[in-house]
Amino acid sequence: MSRLTEWFARLWVALGSLGFGIAVIPLNDTLIKLLGETMALGQIVAIRSMISLAFIALFSSGLRRVTGLS
Repeated sequence: MSRLTEWFARLWVALGSLGFGIAVIPLNDTLIKLLGETMALGQIVAIRSMISLAFIALFSSGLRRVTGLS
């Protein structure tokens, strides 16, 4: 885990991650608006939540922490 932390501490990786995050936010909003025309809001929220949980599980040990919540 410390190897991954050291990799993300590099300046170019941190700036690239920040740029990617800034680019994903408007893309996410646009996709929600486009999907809202054809899908129900509950389905969109469920799909978005599953994708978020997949990212949490991929990049951290957060899935164990999420399942431990009340």
